[in-house]
Amino acid sequence: ESGLLSISTDHFELDVFYKFVVNVSSSDGRYSESRQRVIITSDPPPDLSYTCISNCNFGKLSTVDPLSMKIFSTDCGDNFDDVTYNWTMSDITDSYDDPVVTDVTITSRSAHDYIALYLSADQLESGSSYTATLVVNIPGFATGYTEMSFVTNPPPRGGSCTVLPTEGYVLETNFTVTCFGWQDEGSNTEISDDDPV
Repeated sequence: ESGLLSISTDHFELDVFYKFVVNVSSSDGRYSESRQRVIITSDPPPDLSYTCISNCNFGKLSTVDPLSMKIFSTDCGDNFDDVTYNWTMSDITDSYDDPVVTDVTITSRSAHDYIALYLSADQLESGSSYTATLVVNIPGFATGYTEMSFVTNPPPRGGSCTVLPTEGYVLETNFTVTCFGWQDEGSNTEISDDDPV
């Protein structure tokens, strides 16, 4: 059971994008998918890597918190002054065409040794899948690409709440709200009736 896939580049055409999709499932019903686009070039692409700064649980990304990342390239050394780049965000939830999301604002800036991405809170839909793509042009190299795919955490579901008493007076009556049976996808746990929220 190896997670390694080796394919000779002789089977691909130059300057064409290829998409690899890996589906993983477990015997207890859990499921995950990862996608990676690859382009074959005649020139060497720049070496790009990224690190997450905030909201870094790529298993389930929070939609109510901002996402912040830094992208580095060893091919630039400590000088990004001549680098041009562009970010796009694609919604891959229901489509293999990866439509670009146009209603999100990605703030980015170039420092001397990295490119920063900042996505403010409440721009992505809960329970959806996205891919953030960075296209980088560095003098002397082929166009470089790096992509980060993630799933946003869906809201709690499946429960109910009761309010007692059902009637009362403003600033006089104390109301008690009790909720049962809610499920949170982020923790894959269910709150039992013996442990109300």
